[in-house]
Amino acid sequence: WPHAAQHTPYMLRPKPEDSPLPTTDREWMDPRFPQIPLLGREETWKALHEWLKGTGISVQVITAPGGTGKTRLAWDLCRAAEKMGWDAGFLRQDALQQLLSHTDPAAWNWYQPTLLVIDYAAFAAGEIHTWLLRLSERREHPFALRILLLERHGQPGEGWWDKVFNGSSSDTENRDIERLLATPAPLKINKEMDLEWRRGILSAVLAKRAVSFSLPNDPQFNTLLEKLPWGNEPLFLIMAALLAAGGNLSSLLALNRSELVMKMADRELSRLRGFAGGVPGRAKILCRLAACATLTKGLSREKVMDLAEEEKKELRLPSAGDPGDFADVLHQALPGPGEDIAPILPDLLGEAVILKLFSNENYPSIARSFDLAPKNTAETLVHCVQDYCDPSYPKQHRQPIDWLAQLIRCPAFDLEQAMAISDAMPLTS
Repeated sequence: WPHAAQHTPYMLRPKPEDSPLPTTDREWMDPRFPQIPLLGREETWKALHEWLKGTGISVQVITAPGGTGKTRLAWDLCRAAEKMGWDAGFLRQDALQQLLSHTDPAAWNWYQPTLLVIDYAAFAAGEIHTWLLRLSERREHPFALRILLLERHGQPGEGWWDKVFNGSSSDTENRDIERLLATPAPLKINKEMDLEWRRGILSAVLAKRAVSFSLPNDPQFNTLLEKLPWGNEPLFLIMAALLAAGGNLSSLLALNRSELVMKMADRELSRLRGFAGGVPGRAKILCRLAACATLTKGLSREKVMDLAEEEKKELRLPSAGDPGDFADVLHQALPGPGEDIAPILPDLLGEAVILKLFSNENYPSIARSFDLAPKNTAETLVHCVQDYCDPSYPKQHRQPIDWLAQLIRCPAFDLEQAMAISDAMPLTS
């Protein structure tokens, strides 16, 4: 990282184009892997590539629902920037706090053209605003700096957008930040993917996984694929191809979004249970700990050990295993930085696992996760509502709404927790 070592933020870098093929479902769905071609996003890609040109500091925003390819688009942009001699990658939200921990704005610097991507921008809106305010004083820097913000929703004058670009008490400061914006409104991802693009994504996954059948090309199948409600969302097409190892692709295309992801969640839970050595009680605790790590967007080894003790008590399985062993096994299943445990990704899959595992009776596990990480847990629960609580089917997957209500009604509910839930709520959805 090209600046003062004392203030180096943690950045995830793109995987090279010649990296090994993914070996697990989790890796195939990971947008960092470049093996599946990015199709149907050419218009947005062209706009982003043009945005990289020139000097100075510039901020761009992309908003799109989960599963539509915005994160993959950003990773491909990072790879393209690296080929141009740039430093590029995703900036973790805790790295923003590190950047802001020093009062001297010049403590962080960049010594070559640099692209930084911030995912889930809404949940770091305050930190991003402060950082952009500092950067607005350095617009004459000799090297280009591009900051790409990713979110599911957002528009000028509302919610997190207003907090980032209009959050100062001074109108002059707000105007200085707004001048960094490349466009006055967020870039949108093309919502329509034609039949050729849909077939291209399915074929790429099937071919690279060397399955025993090829993609059908008869009129009946193509009509089904063309009319597919979730056919414009690459992640769902990838899931369908991963689940189609037995050649049952047509039946998978007949499922709705929720049904498809729930099938993939069953497969992920089966994978996790495989780490339990065939012991049912151990498998149950292991899966619940994985769900808690997903709710909190990752957990340290120490916190997993504490949660393991609580889950053993709740399930009345005192001899199910040593907390340290649970942490070790879970790290094998969901490896994070150092000894940390990563969440189940992508988000849609992790949320489906949470809904599969936890009913309303399992609220204590939700509450414990919220106590450990109010901000991250609130964000995950709100995303669960957005992704799975369909107003057309009010009784289907209602748990996240009920969990949020129970958290708010808790006698110990404090101001920090209230702000965490409030900040996670979009003005529109």
